[in-house]
Amino acid sequence: MVANYLIAGNGASGSAICDNASIYNGATAFFTIPFPVSMRTKPSLFATASSTFGYYKAQGGLTAFASGPSLDGVTTTTIGNCSFGGSFDGNIGQSILVRTKDNQTGQLAFQAEL
Repeated sequence: MVANYLIAGNGASGSAICDNASIYNGATAFFTIPFPVSMRTKPSLFATASSTFGYYKAQGGLTAFASGPSLDGVTTTTIGNCSFGGSFDGNIGQSILVRTKDNQTGQLAFQAEL
């Protein structure tokens, strides 16, 4: 049996995708997505283009990501660890909010065996 766990924006700019992302360095931001059930194997990530996602940081507008999303190597059967690329002018460790961008229906989907 294959499980799909889909996170989809509702088509409006700024729809929530993830509220626990952080800037890792000037070019990468990481975030985690806990799965509602444990999967038997490490999942694969299927996503819409990076242009359908953006991020908010403190005192900033919705900014587009330059690349990604991609699945990080530390993803497990219970948590998806993902990253986006960009030019982040915030501080390392600064919290950002991952959102859909420009009325796009940004989608992240994780697929694996249950």
